[in-house]
Amino acid sequence: MMKEAQSRAYGIFCVNLPNLSCEGNELWGEGQEIEILGIGKSPFYKMKEKARYKLSESAAIFLRKDPPFDLTYLHHLYLLSQLRSRVYLMNDPLGVMAIAEKVFPLWFEKYIPATCITRSFEEAQIFARKQKSGIVLKPLNSSGGRRVFKTGVKDSNFKVAFEAVGNEGMEYVVCQQYLPAVKKGDKRIVLLGGEILGCFARIPAKGSHRANLHSGGRLQKCKLTHREIEIARTLGHVLLQWGIDFAGIDLIGEKLTEINVTSPMGLREINVTQGIRSEKKFMDFVEKKIRMKNAVKK
Repeated sequence: MMKEAQSRAYGIFCVNLPNLSCEGNELWGEGQEIEILGIGKSPFYKMKEKARYKLSESAAIFLRKDPPFDLTYLHHLYLLSQLRSRVYLMNDPLGVMAIAEKVFPLWFEKYIPATCITRSFEEAQIFARKQKSGIVLKPLNSSGGRRVFKTGVKDSNFKVAFEAVGNEGMEYVVCQQYLPAVKKGDKRIVLLGGEILGCFARIPAKGSHRANLHSGGRLQKCKLTHREIEIARTLGHVLLQWGIDFAGIDLIGEKLTEINVTSPMGLREINVTQGIRSEKKFMDFVEKKIRMKNAVKK
């Protein structure tokens, strides 16, 4: 997306959370302009000198901070929300605050696998006894397949895994029915403006239950079933109401497992598997939103 924005004569500036400040209702960021040298090159970008920017003068701001969704993350959303009437924000900070990526799927109970979110090992045991195929434990506040374990009540390491994921009872753990269909891969559907932009599958490495590309998963082309399209369209409609224009949803065996609204990935993977230029459609959409925001300001 940065390369496409640069090709359209936009300057690209990167501001990290520690360098974001607010004075009155003006937000300032100390950051660096980035020049994209070319995808596939090493390095593929060049950082220019640091400078102080008034963020309200941006054409658009992309929120691309990965979880954890901690207090610092929440505070930067509070600050960015000051710009909602002046700059197009992808995604709307208020929407990102409201939609917890591993909790929001619970709104769509008919689409999800059996799920329990708890800090209690006893509750996790009660839930696990009902799941004949086993369960998957994952942190409520993480991403990229980190600290994810497949286990079950008969596993001697069940409690050890639960304590590791939950930081010794200090954090909530997502306990989810293990779906054997993950062996055939999970599917990422990328939504833009509530519509399906593209999709791809991630196949776990042999002997692994994690399909994330960060965790050794393999990229593969895929098609969507009628059920998966129904899920995507249903979620796309709801997400738009929260100002979430760009999102990724993950499915295993026609079951919704996660929603990504903080820093969705997938444009490059869609291009590789579908042979399209998804970044062009992405920037066409962003420029339309910029024009709409500028028209309102006038």
